[in-house]
Amino acid sequence: MLPIARSELVQIFRNRSVLVTSFVIPVAVSAFFIYQHDTFATIGSLGYIAAIVMFTVTVFGLYSTTVTTLVDRRQNLFLKRLRSTAASDSGILTGLVLPATAIAFVQVALILAVFGVVTGAPENVGLLVVAVVATVALMIALGLATAGITRTPEHAQITALPVSLGVIASRAGSASPARRASPCSSACCPAGRRPSSSSRRGRAAPRSATR
Repeated sequence: MLPIARSELVQIFRNRSVLVTSFVIPVAVSAFFIYQHDTFATIGSLGYIAAIVMFTVTVFGLYSTTVTTLVDRRQNLFLKRLRSTAASDSGILTGLVLPATAIAFVQVALILAVFGVVTGAPENVGLLVVAVVATVALMIALGLATAGITRTPEHAQITALPVSLGVIASRAGSASPARRASPCSSACCPAGRRPSSSSRRGRAAPRSATR
């Protein structure tokens, strides 16, 4: 397993497109959200920003890399040659996915650490760790499932795109309840009607007193 993982790690650093997808895009998006954390905190919360950062790193860095790696190794018959060795199927899959998983864990830890320094430490660190582990496991499972229906590495760019956009859109849509629950939409309008009725009653009372 470890020799396979070491070989895959070398392949990741040799592939420029994988480097851009795994490192440049997640870091750039995370830096933008951290820099604009005051603005996005008013839309959702600091936890919302942490979730966006975590999902961005795992989707672009882990999920996309897993799909591309597995499909490419299957197409060039590398998986077939590995299965002819003494390595088990679980060991082969673990070795292929381990480098991208380790890189994703390191990226999430470093980015969330910077985010914690900027905004303050989270109240429940244990819950945050569980969320990170669950998200990584989810992305690995999605990557394995998507690789099973993907024929070529070029096709992987198409099959992985809906899941990538869908995950990011679902996290972005979590801010909509905050907008609907804003004071202007839920409280100001009813409050604006109540003073008008009370003011009418207030104006009617002096007329009855004069009579």
